[in-house]
Amino acid sequence: MEQPLCELEIFDHICDIVQASTSAGGYGHTDWDYSSPTATTQDVACHYSPGSVKEMVDARNQGTTIQHHTLWLKYADAPNSLKVTNANVNHRITNIVTSSGTTIDAGPFDITEITDMAGIHKLLRLMLKRIS
Repeated sequence: MEQPLCELEIFDHICDIVQASTSAGGYGHTDWDYSSPTATTQDVACHYSPGSVKEMVDARNQGTTIQHHTLWLKYADAPNSLKVTNANVNHRITNIVTSSGTTIDAGPFDITEITDMAGIHKLLRLMLKRIS
């Protein structure tokens, strides 16, 4: 019998998932503060897939290139704060390394999309965008 995808040994990287705290912005608004995060979940088993590059063709962003990356992780390994609606706005990915400790990319990466694959709480796909 074939093993489900989420049980295969494809998680050959580890990463940190950072949940921002909030701080008061200069105009009375709330800002996300990653320098003193609410929580950091370290050494989460994952698979990082470097991005595809796409050139924007709409008039406003003509010629702008955007690189998107994909990160896969087991639903059970993700912090609960990442499993709620709109979790992508206050979480980042940092410190992607191989399971042997070689740094792949320190990031940080914004999370642009979180998908529970097939909606069965087994596998999460995170779409990432590099922070400059």
